[in-house]
Amino acid sequence: MGPKRLPLIQIYGSHRQMGCQIGEACREQVRHSIENAHVLFDDAFDYLQLTWEGAQIQARKYIPFAEERYPQYVDELEGIADGAGVSFADVAVINAMEAVTMDALHLTKCTSMAVAQERTANGTVLIAHNEDWVPEDERDVFIIHARPEDEPPFLAMTYGALLPNIGLNADGISQCCDSVYPGDSRIGIPRVVVSRAVLGSRTPGEAIRHMLVRQRAAG
Repeated sequence: MGPKRLPLIQIYGSHRQMGCQIGEACREQVRHSIENAHVLFDDAFDYLQLTWEGAQIQARKYIPFAEERYPQYVDELEGIADGAGVSFADVAVINAMEAVTMDALHLTKCTSMAVAQERTANGTVLIAHNEDWVPEDERDVFIIHARPEDEPPFLAMTYGALLPNIGLNADGISQCCDSVYPGDSRIGIPRVVVSRAVLGSRTPGEAIRHMLVRQRAAG
């Protein structure tokens, strides 16, 4: 039996349109990722003292910061919710989970690597990423090939209701995220939204400015 092929989803247009296309094409994955997140919170209640309803309330506090700096990506989140027929509050929790839980669950141990073109056999840059997330979400993984109307085209791996944020774009910017837990968590722009902005960058300088945005929730 060969390796499982991940679904490839083609999206294009405005950010709202692209979000809707993700939600419509991956409705089952979006809904399952939310159901699985419910289970994670239920199982960790003794540790977090946070219900799903409480997580929705907490996630809502982060949205105004994202709306002020990156309204286009809030549009994508709203599109995902509308396309999949789920509530925006649920999608917000998925995309602010690291912040809402203060990374207390330590669910991921992702690793990335890069090899400069001077070190590769064919003279190209090599990027690799291990997405070490919970196994229950394995069925929710898919690949996005996006053609935004105002950003470089990009290819990204994502799952469920999560914004595309791990990938590379046509202008040569690659975005990977590893499991490094900050000690300065605060209410602000969720990490996933900042990462989505990096993926939409046209230059390394622009990507760095997004990574250092002052209103970010942590890091």
